[in-house]
Amino acid sequence: MDNTFDDKWKIILEKKQEGQRIIYCSFGTFFKAADPRMLDFINKVLDAIATIPNTFLVCSVNKYVSRTLLTKRKNIDNALFFSRVPQLKVLEIADIFITHGGLGGMKESIFHKVPMLVYPLDPHYDQNGNSLKVEHHGIGLRGNFIYEQTKYMQAKIKKLLSDRMYKKNIIEFNAKVNNTYTPSYHKELLDRLLT
Repeated sequence: MDNTFDDKWKIILEKKQEGQRIIYCSFGTFFKAADPRMLDFINKVLDAIATIPNTFLVCSVNKYVSRTLLTKRKNIDNALFFSRVPQLKVLEIADIFITHGGLGGMKESIFHKVPMLVYPLDPHYDQNGNSLKVEHHGIGLRGNFIYEQTKYMQAKIKKLLSDRMYKKNIIEFNAKVNNTYTPSYHKELLDRLLT
């Protein structure tokens, strides 16, 4: 975890209490350096939320991306950058999760009932299919990581923040998962598999 997170967590909670909508953005550990594609994408995110009132970005990217952004962009007052965060803690208060669509993060987002904006990084992994499922079930939207224009990203963020259908759908999806995959379901499944 980023050693500055605990101190800055208080700032994030204050923003939430003031009515700011928290947009959490994380792409896991896919990028290891200040990759130009990731820098371009995060710049688009910053530009997209710049004119959306009452939004605050919590961004978990590697330290090279963070340093480069903070050096090139001055006065970023609507975002905090970390190299690693306790994702479940952030998702507890997030309003939107911008993600690459890895299964782990998606399950955590569903658990915390946070609509997703999915930008798959690699068409050869599960991310592309996962993003299609997010859209199909109405629990979020998807975009193209490389080619998404800022205005379209902004429109998607606004839609996820304003259209209550996405929140309603993810709450219902969460309930369906919890009602279907109960502890007794898992016990019976294991019993069948082991006999």
